Amino acid sequence: MPRFLHTRLCDLLGIEYPIIQAPMAWVAGPELIAAVSNAGGLGVLPAQVAQAKDRPSKPGHELPAPEEWFEGDEIELKRRLIRQIKSLTNKPFGVLVREDRRWMEMVVEEGIPVVVNSGGAPGRVPEFLKPYGIKVVHMGSTVAHAKKCQEAGVDAFVLSGYEGGGHDPGGNDKITTFAGLPQIVEAVDIPVIACGGIADGRGIVAAFMLGAEGVRVGTRFATTVEASNHINHKMAIVQAGDTDTVRRGEVFGDILRSLKNPFVKKLNELETSGAPLDEIKAYMGHESVRVAAMQRRLLGQVYGDAVNGEMHSGQIAGLIKEILPASEVIRRMVAEAEAIINGLARAWIEDRAFSRSITLPQG
Repeated sequence: MPRFLHTRLCDLLGIEYPIIQAPMAWVAGPELIAAVSNAGGLGVLPAQVAQAKDRPSKPGHELPAPEEWFEGDEIELKRRLIRQIKSLTNKPFGVLVREDRRWMEMVVEEGIPVVVNSGGAPGRVPEFLKPYGIKVVHMGSTVAHAKKCQEAGVDAFVLSGYEGGGHDPGGNDKITTFAGLPQIVEAVDIPVIACGGIADGRGIVAAFMLGAEGVRVGTRFATTVEASNHINHKMAIVQAGDTDTVRRGEVFGDILRSLKNPFVKKLNELETSGAPLDEIKAYMGHESVRVAAMQRRLLGQVYGDAVNGEMHSGQIAGLIKEILPASEVIRRMVAEAEAIINGLARAWIEDRAFSRSITLPQG
């Protein structure tokens, strides 16, 4: 591995490459998580994952039906998925965790090496889990949040920038990845992981030049062979251009970045035109916007409805042109990053050699 890509984060998490797969609900199932970890990165299990319509499962690796997450025991469902991952890899992987004692006890019982928390305050998660040797990674978007996480004992901080897909990209202040990153790196001593707008080796190099010690990648891994989301979601990303996503939900407190489709366009129109909240809720289809968003996301990402459902994606979608195995995504990212750095090093050496060969005029 190129030394440039070996950072404190690699040693902290026990991984070969500082590439973390984002914990994308309804997208990142055991197959994707194991594939990322087996390729040297860190796969991360999200809050929920379900068997997408028309996507056959491997015998013994069936995913839950969506309704099981609302009617069954979430913790036991998560335990079942964790054991599926263990049957597919012996490499480290992570789990999205929440501040719930029974949930955290399950993480300890299953011997999970890394937990990831998605926004908000770290709470008692570091206090509860770190005595067991579990590493805690937390996501946020501001310098103040990063400092609080470090004070709470978090091991690494993920900067989620405005460019990213999914929940709360950039936070209320709309911090971009490449503006927020150097400021957060200056403010804390723990490793900082860049997230938002990264899908290839160029993104890795750019993030590292600003002080990141790792990257978290979502949209690129959502378009892999192993991702559990519906093929219509994957193809919508592949076919998207640079302006085909929108950040919505600021008005009603459920910020997401999604691909533009008939449902999302109309939702954005209602929000930006100042429509009453009741009208927005009626359009979304539920009195709770969070429940409505979950239902629409299931419709899009699990059942493949690209008209009435919602499909998450980052702004980097326009760069993604094909569906690849996760291992090939990582291989290409690493190879491209290495080639860029080697090219920069050669240019620097050649420039120094040229400068030394010049005799400057005297006087």
